[in-house]
Amino acid sequence: MPGGYYIFYDIHPFMRPCKDQTVIEMEKPYFQTGPFASGASGRPTYEFHWTLGDIINSLLRSGLILRRMAETPAEDSRFWQSYSYEPGSDDSLLDWRNNSRSGLPVWLTLAAQKPSNQKRASSG
Repeated sequence: MPGGYYIFYDIHPFMRPCKDQTVIEMEKPYFQTGPFASGASGRPTYEFHWTLGDIINSLLRSGLILRRMAETPAEDSRFWQSYSYEPGSDDSLLDWRNNSRSGLPVWLTLAAQKPSNQKRASSG
């Protein structure tokens, strides 16, 4: 649809190469994007960890116009404690002096728009 929007909200790519701990220690290079295989369910699954450039350049190559980008921190300590929806119980984890990972963006939000004057590809 001309003029339509694409909204992207996910874990910031800076979070993906780090180990799950309060001190920043790299688990893998940021530029190692995968595929990463997992077999927890008995069947192999695959995941990719795209870089910020991979994500934004894909939008631009598709003809979308990037309208807004936001990089935001965790707002509740539960992000660093567990993946439950219960409120966190240790606000010191939101302070980068106690949890160096909290000094990096946790969430990435992108809003892109399809130009309204973009011609549709003809079928046939």
